[in-house]
Amino acid sequence: MRKLTFELPKQRQLEINGAIFDIKKNDTDVIETAMALHNKYTNAINTNADFLKKAEMVVGSVREIEAHINDILGEDAVYKIIGDTPLGVTEAIKLMMFVCQGVMEEYNATVAEKYKDD
Repeated sequence: MRKLTFELPKQRQLEINGAIFDIKKNDTDVIETAMALHNKYTNAINTNADFLKKAEMVVGSVREIEAHINDILGEDAVYKIIGDTPLGVTEAIKLMMFVCQGVMEEYNATVAEKYKDD
């Protein structure tokens, strides 16, 4: 009988502005959701809807981005990163891309470490 052991990776973490976060989502989920939110934001800006409808869509997108970042890094992650600074549309998109890039780099480093030549 063949006996197999599947090794789970160590808990991946990011340190942002001095706070350490456990990464709670896999890289595929992080990127997939970020792309969907980015598309939603872009569509909200480019829609022919009236101003109030556009504003509602954009504000909703910002709240979804905040929730996505908190899903990735844990409860109150956005607050732990930016404190009381208000998170506007541009900052929300930048922060999401920043976090996504950090997650991807951490996953890539883990894979590279696992398969490096000794």
